[in-house]
Amino acid sequence: MGIMIAGSDKTGQRLFYIDNDGTRLEGDLFAVGSGGTFALGVIETHLKKDMKDEEAIDLGVRAIYHATHRDIASGGVCRVYHIHKDGWTRVHDGLDVNELHWKFKEEKGVEIEDDDNLINEFKNMSSFSPPSLITF
Repeated sequence: MGIMIAGSDKTGQRLFYIDNDGTRLEGDLFAVGSGGTFALGVIETHLKKDMKDEEAIDLGVRAIYHATHRDIASGGVCRVYHIHKDGWTRVHDGLDVNELHWKFKEEKGVEIEDDDNLINEFKNMSSFSPPSLITF
């Protein structure tokens, strides 16, 4: 576990990863936290040289979505900040990962059931009673 620190100085934009034991690494790409491996997989698959800001932001959103959707400890929102020579800009502050899930499914052409069907499925799941514990 660790944190990322991003910012700008006289030399340009810089990105650091600081580990829980104090190790500091400088690099171009890091993902931290329990969902970081999911995020890195998405980024490494779709990263291109000389991406436009909009493309990079979309990739960041998708990477964070995959990290949070696949990892229960990662939370349920997506926040994206653009670090640039003049400082930083908040791009997205708290996109709901559940909404992103359905949006991305729709983009892939996956048929989405209507809300009534989903509600009924959840009701059926919540009324499920597991068999009693049998001990010997």
